[in-house]
Amino acid sequence: VAVDLFDGQCLQVVQLPLASSLDTARFVWRAALPFAKFLSGPLATGICSTSPLHAVELGTGTGVCSAALAHGLGFNAPKRQEAPGHTVLATDLPFSLELARMTLQRNGLAEKVEVAA
Repeated sequence: VAVDLFDGQCLQVVQLPLASSLDTARFVWRAALPFAKFLSGPLATGICSTSPLHAVELGTGTGVCSAALAHGLGFNAPKRQEAPGHTVLATDLPFSLELARMTLQRNGLAEKVEVAA
């Protein structure tokens, strides 16, 4: 599924079919759509323009919010413009993490966002 970001770009998010055993982690929640746009915008990322931001997402599921914040911080820009030291950590139960990894990979963020249980 495509999720719109603040700058007009889209994240490609991996979801699983309804019959999946992952329950709530398998799809993008409706509330995540405006939140992802917020996280990728200047209000959220501007507050950390002079100091490093260390973000932890608990229950990342598809990884959409961590990916949106990483995008807003410039993690996938050709020349990283963000202040040095920003980190994003996406966490969830071990059996749910592969979905987040696939979303991050699809958006060029797999090497920049840490994923852990």
